[in-house]
Amino acid sequence: MTIALGYKCRNGVVVAADTLVVTSSEYESQEDTKLTEFWVQCGSFAIVQSSNDAFATADLLGELHHALESATPSGYRELGLTIKDQMRIWSDGFGRKEPPQSPLIMAVKLKGQSAKLFRCEPPSTFIECDDYVAVGYGAAVTDPLYHLLFATSGGEYAHIQTILRRIAYLIYRAKKGNALCGKRTHTAVVWRDDLAPTIVRSIDLECAENKSPGLDFLFSSAAIFALQ
Repeated sequence: MTIALGYKCRNGVVVAADTLVVTSSEYESQEDTKLTEFWVQCGSFAIVQSSNDAFATADLLGELHHALESATPSGYRELGLTIKDQMRIWSDGFGRKEPPQSPLIMAVKLKGQSAKLFRCEPPSTFIECDDYVAVGYGAAVTDPLYHLLFATSGGEYAHIQTILRRIAYLIYRAKKGNALCGKRTHTAVVWRDDLAPTIVRSIDLECAENKSPGLDFLFSSAAIFALQ
């Protein structure tokens, strides 16, 4: 479980995750994507995960994609029932063995409705989030920073470029503050219009993350000045 997060913006919803992937219960790791995006009949989806078994969670995401290809939910409540059903089936497949922890962050735009942000976890968690949400070990770093720096400036009113820079900074700090967060960052946008999700170029996020030490210096300087 590394770092995955979602953040609303004026243009839709952004999800992002690092690419340090845990592949087994023994916490072996490698670099791989934790981002899944697709556009189906009912709408646009982008999902990031922070699992302690990436292979098992990939199977869950495949089942969700397959179910949503033929789903025609009338609203987000009905969508939640479909997703919960698939998560329960996946969890039941482990029998008496406890399924791996597989928290998901989902950006969704159903056709004709507003884009929304959800936190999901098998077998039955499907919760709408107001502005920002993070899962994984890195959330212990990003959550306090979000509340300290950004909570009073809601993402729904900020342009996507602003939110992407916030995300780059938060994930930079997660990677800096937790050894289980690292590698590149993968990011996708689900737009408020009925469009396919867009993948943000990794090099753009890397450039933004590389500027983050300068932000640390500015925040530190401002705090020192204010407390004189």
